[in-house]
Amino acid sequence: MKFEVFTKPEANKEILEAAGWYEDQQLGLGLRFLDELENVLFHLEKEPLIFEKKHLETREAPLQIFPFVVVYQVDGNTVIVLAVFHTSRNPTGKIGSPD
Repeated sequence: MKFEVFTKPEANKEILEAAGWYEDQQLGLGLRFLDELENVLFHLEKEPLIFEKKHLETREAPLQIFPFVVVYQVDGNTVIVLAVFHTSRNPTGKIGSPD
């Protein structure tokens, strides 16, 4: 079964900020970040239940190269991406610059 992936606006903002920061560090690095994220989202379309639940119905899929996780929930045939954040981010939502 294929799942539909929906990304919340807040998560899209986090993605753009992280990609922009990496691109500012090195030309092409932001695109590499986006490629890796796209790969994770592609896997979530096929097997979103592969990652264990972390908090209630929330799951986390780590990126392999960049220190980020995709926080999501599965609702029927839909994967809802709630956040994409740096792993050193404070649980209160405060974040420093991605490393």
